Amino acid sequence: AIPSVLSLLNEPPLNVLRTSGRDPAEIASGQAILQGTLRVPLIENLQGEDVDFDVRGRLSWVRADTLVQGRVLTPTRVDLHVVPDAIDVSGRAALDGIEGTATWSQVMGPEATGASRVEGVLAITNDNLNQLGVVLPDGFVSGRGVAEFTIDLAVGGGAQLQAVSDLQGLVLAVEPLRWRKPQGTRGLLNLQANLGPDLSIPSLILQANGLDLQGAVSFSDEGQFETLSFSQLSVDDWLNVQGALRSRGPN
Repeated sequence: AIPSVLSLLNEPPLNVLRTSGRDPAEIASGQAILQGTLRVPLIENLQGEDVDFDVRGRLSWVRADTLVQGRVLTPTRVDLHVVPDAIDVSGRAALDGIEGTATWSQVMGPEATGASRVEGVLAITNDNLNQLGVVLPDGFVSGRGVAEFTIDLAVGGGAQLQAVSDLQGLVLAVEPLRWRKPQGTRGLLNLQANLGPDLSIPSLILQANGLDLQGAVSFSDEGQFETLSFSQLSVDDWLNVQGALRSRGPN
């Protein structure tokens, strides 16, 4: 089982997860099939840096609900690789039910801080955004696009998301501005978000079909869209303003 494997790898002199601040028994559940090599010199006062190892394997039936606070990560076909200076878990995975590909990695060794990172690709759809708790106004997003993302995981549970997309395949519409991005056109989405119970998007850049928006998004405690504040909003040559769009709340 994965908890048993991680607990074993965290025993001296390996101490794989020593700086992570995470309980190896609680990182993930599932099954593991591993093989590897371990080289331990026969010396006195053996230290972790004296040990060399290379462990590889396949994980299955994986569920991780503590890596990203308030989110469930469920890899479906995953490879594990552990060496003295890094641990990597990569393959197909789903974040809150949204399927994609991802790699979780953590630097190890004397200089490690315990922070780790998830990198991958996820599909963008209105339903997927709703799954993440991002509930936008009706009609704002339709179609299907792809975003590359990174999630930086701090010791203690904080999670910072950065996502970038060319918006290909998505239809975007802001009816109050009579603006629309057709499905076959490209653009730029670059956002930074704080994940977890208190969702927020402190930085949002959206550029497409004559629209240039830079701002931030706030949400209610229930994850409902509240306010889009923009330091810049321009559309072609007829609009260039600063301000905010606020939700009218549920009908």
